[in-house]
Amino acid sequence: MLSPREEQELRNRTADLVLGWHLEQRGALESADAAGYRSLVEAAAVVADESETSLRNWVSAARRAGLSWEEIGTCLGVTRQAAQKRFAPPEPAVAAAGLGERIVRNGVLAFNEVEVLQVEGLLGRRVVGAGWAKLYFEQTDQPWENVRVVSLRRGKPIAEMEAEGWSHVFSWYPYTYYTRPLGHAATSDA
Repeated sequence: MLSPREEQELRNRTADLVLGWHLEQRGALESADAAGYRSLVEAAAVVADESETSLRNWVSAARRAGLSWEEIGTCLGVTRQAAQKRFAPPEPAVAAAGLGERIVRNGVLAFNEVEVLQVEGLLGRRVVGAGWAKLYFEQTDQPWENVRVVSLRRGKPIAEMEAEGWSHVFSWYPYTYYTRPLGHAATSDA
């Protein structure tokens, strides 16, 4: 749990974020007019919206790391049921598996996921999606590189990976998942 001092520091940083943005974009608060205050309200709304998105993403990441709804509820000061009702996502969409057989690996958490992605890839299985504590693979006739990368930004990291021959499969905060045929890098460097 955060100490009262840590909690206050986070609150101060959030307030500083909005005020700092206003200073950079609009100037000193003392000279703010009605438009300046509208700008501050809009900026605070963006920060609040992003905070809610971040909270949902981190709860999802915590669940994938194995935290129970009771543990998450305790962190948030609510019951297990309230946390689950608010944050339990619908099962994520799974990319089409194509003609190959679909394989489901259960018991996959953030701590063992990288190894599962690697082993399944060597067995000729490309990752096609995920659900709570599971990964979906498609059986193929060639080995694959399946990777998970931390990506808190959108857009540019996907384009960079695709430029290296990776196919973006899905994202599940804070990770983005890619796949490509094994040996692709060696082939493209030749």
